[in-house]
Amino acid sequence: MKQGLEVLLETAALLRDQRIRFLICGDGAQRETLAARAREMELPNFSMLPLQKGRDYRALLIDADVCFITQQAGAGNSFFPSKLLGLLAESKPVVTVAAPECELARSLDEGHFGMNVPPGQPRELARVLDALAKDAQRMAKFGEAGRRYVEAVREGAGDGKLFAGTSRRLKGQIRPMRAINTRFAAGRRGAQRCAE
Repeated sequence: MKQGLEVLLETAALLRDQRIRFLICGDGAQRETLAARAREMELPNFSMLPLQKGRDYRALLIDADVCFITQQAGAGNSFFPSKLLGLLAESKPVVTVAAPECELARSLDEGHFGMNVPPGQPRELARVLDALAKDAQRMAKFGEAGRRYVEAVREGAGDGKLFAGTSRRLKGQIRPMRAINTRFAAGRRGAQRCAE
């Protein structure tokens, strides 16, 4: 799986309390493999939905407390996920699973809009999510920072070389929410919607 989504299954198995629920939306090539593995693991805090579009997508995004972008080790230097700006435009904190040296993790570090966990570390991801679930103020700060990051990209602003390069490359990726596909984890508020 190019996106390394299996780490979310492993993390969900470690976080079986009801404060944190995971939701993956999409119809990718590995969907059935992931769904079968989730059924085998009998995870009460993990759900899957087909790809959501338009208002349905937006409603799910609004309900989510934290959004994920996952990448397998080694995949981060070959592509930059266009879904990032859509999540940040909605003031959502982002937790990435990516190699620390990849462009995604460096952008997160630069923008201060979330936290990164290296691939293959479900225990560390569980620790990060548990800490965020207990710290609404920190999540709000991440969301605000993400919104500012998107605004700076739109304006082409930035101080460092990395930001300037990121800004030029991503500026053309800002588009209406209905055009963005993503996979994300729904938190406390999204739990009810996920279970329906």
